[in-house]
Amino acid sequence: MRQKKNLLTNKFPKLENITSGVMNHKGKIILMALAILFVFGVTRSRADESNDIQAEGSPVEIHESVQLTALNEDEQRLNQKFDVNITSAQRQKRVLVRGQWLRARDGKLFLVVNMDIKNNIRTAMHAFPQDWLRLVKEEGKSIAPTAHQGLIEIRPLSTKETNVAFVIDENEKDFTVDVGAVDQLDKRFDVQF
Repeated sequence: MRQKKNLLTNKFPKLENITSGVMNHKGKIILMALAILFVFGVTRSRADESNDIQAEGSPVEIHESVQLTALNEDEQRLNQKFDVNITSAQRQKRVLVRGQWLRARDGKLFLVVNMDIKNNIRTAMHAFPQDWLRLVKEEGKSIAPTAHQGLIEIRPLSTKETNVAFVIDENEKDFTVDVGAVDQLDKRFDVQF
């Protein structure tokens, strides 16, 4: 038994033998510097990620409402309608889409339109907010949102907050947005920064 114990202890070098050469004065300084750089790097990368939306100016309050037809989970139209309240708009350098940050190219920003969708019935409804909003350009061209959350579920008797985003030139400050079903325009509103 004693021989077995000696074999095990001889197999693995002792910790003080490994660290004795490294832990001299210079080694401790280098190790401390590496630890500080690591902590700074992790903190910095998390700060960059949590630097939110990188907003350009203050949000603009909108307060426009429409009623739209709901979809079921198979994307078929239901008889029920739900309220969509367009609450605000913001010019941003970054936007969060399905858990991933998207960054606008140089010279571009995102026009993010925020909304609340209210479900007043006792069953879940589904919606494609990207189908309801269009950015109207000067030439009359309707632009669909570039970034959106896809098919969203609005739980029974609840309100869902969501948004869509359009790519815009960074010097643009006046916008016209259409809101409504694909086959029917319900409202048009202007956003000015």
